[in-house]
Amino acid sequence: SRPTVKTYEPGTDIETAETPADTSVFLDVNQYKYTHFIVDDIDEAQAVEGMMDAYMKGSAEELAEQRDAYIGTVAAEGAGGKSDSAKVEPAPAPAPQRPAADAAKTLIDNAFVWLWNNGVKINADVSIVMTPWFYNLFKNKLTELSTNNVDQIRKGIVGMYNNAVVKLSNNLPKSGSDDCMLIRTKDAVAFAHGIEKV
Repeated sequence: SRPTVKTYEPGTDIETAETPADTSVFLDVNQYKYTHFIVDDIDEAQAVEGMMDAYMKGSAEELAEQRDAYIGTVAAEGAGGKSDSAKVEPAPAPAPQRPAADAAKTLIDNAFVWLWNNGVKINADVSIVMTPWFYNLFKNKLTELSTNNVDQIRKGIVGMYNNAVVKLSNNLPKSGSDDCMLIRTKDAVAFAHGIEKV
């Protein structure tokens, strides 16, 4: 909750202070994922160095992919915000066609106008998540590229647009045969996970 702004009249006492409202959210644990592998002593002795580390890294990446896909589905289904669509076809190689790129930009711009009209501040932490083919159409519209920033690329960030980070994902949900893109604030979706056993 946010504090209430009140009018102060000089020479008068200030009203009693507000107590922030308590809020609670109950989270149902409804997703259970795991990986399970074994490397016995003989395999480990005969294997190239780092095999166990490679398996552990692969497990973490696969679980992250599962989380990413789930969060994308939750965000798309439960956003309660605005949905817009247009026929934007993947452009043939090597370069995107201008009308398709302009249509992609128009969709993104319309989403930003909706967010701003609904109280999202211009400096809010907003992200745009798009599929690789949509990014291929949209990349020339970015205001900043992150292709040389290794740390940004590891997080899936490929650039900036309208003060929002642009991320790539192959895990966005579909609506029929259509691909979904997401534009959301950092507060749009909360995700909690726990590691029970390693």
